[in-house]
Amino acid sequence: MQIWGAWLDPVYQQTVLGVIAYLSVLGSILFILRKKNQNMKTAWLIYLSWFFAAPVVCLFLGLSDPIPHLSITLIAILAMREFFQMTGIYEDYIFVWTTYIFLSIASAAIYLEHYYVYNLLPMLLFGLLFQIPLLKNEFKNMLQKTSLCIVAFLFFGWAFLHMGFILKWENGIRYILYIVILTEFYDTIILSWSKLYGKINYIEKIAPRRSLEGLFLGLALTMLLARGIRNILPVDHDAYWIAAGLIASLIGGLGDISMGVIRRDIGVKDVGAYVFGRGGVIDRVDRLIFVAPIYYYTIVILRDYYIFQ
Repeated sequence: MQIWGAWLDPVYQQTVLGVIAYLSVLGSILFILRKKNQNMKTAWLIYLSWFFAAPVVCLFLGLSDPIPHLSITLIAILAMREFFQMTGIYEDYIFVWTTYIFLSIASAAIYLEHYYVYNLLPMLLFGLLFQIPLLKNEFKNMLQKTSLCIVAFLFFGWAFLHMGFILKWENGIRYILYIVILTEFYDTIILSWSKLYGKINYIEKIAPRRSLEGLFLGLALTMLLARGIRNILPVDHDAYWIAAGLIASLIGGLGDISMGVIRRDIGVKDVGAYVFGRGGVIDRVDRLIFVAPIYYYTIVILRDYYIFQ
């Protein structure tokens, strides 16, 4: 039985080696500068989380079906778990496990290509969650818990799991690797530049670490990177790398900012880590909450356009 999947693809091998080489060079620089100031220390801690997480994720995503799909599902479940911990409803098992089950059903529907089931799930969950107060004969905090479960499912069980749809495509893993690299690169640039040189903060109350200068610099450099590594994509039309670069730059930060809004609203700065370094699973995937579905539907539209040209 063949288990190596995308690892047999030379492009995937070269891309993963490139990511590891980039992390090694970046790590060497940050290790030297980590004691210079608090910003460098924070950057070092964030780097550590990726240094350990990225090779593991690449390993499992490169294996044969269904391991990549199960890996994405596990990441979604862990992120949802952190969300429940962060928002304080983790110990209300009926709400929490109902949402876990629906996330698992959504994942199975994608894998089995039962897309009509997937499309029905948000409404079914919405209806079922509102029956739990009747089952418990309780009304206090029920609206809050129901709303948080719906948000958790939409973030991680609907939006993020669009990565599973992309995996179903031929060479889908290369589409995923490409957009993840661009999204993380953009976020690294905007946060690093904003911390060191940023002056104009356009959403100071929500995301004080993001500056307008960092936004434009991140956009420009991400578009250059998108063009430079466009060979990762299994298609050669310019529209694909341009679209990916714009989505990673303009949409990528929305997930992080949205989580920032939630954290500041409930007074939680961070959640416990499942990976070494700083932050947890949510900090690794929040940028893909909005990127995944928009990227998926953009590629679908581009594919249809070029097919009928």
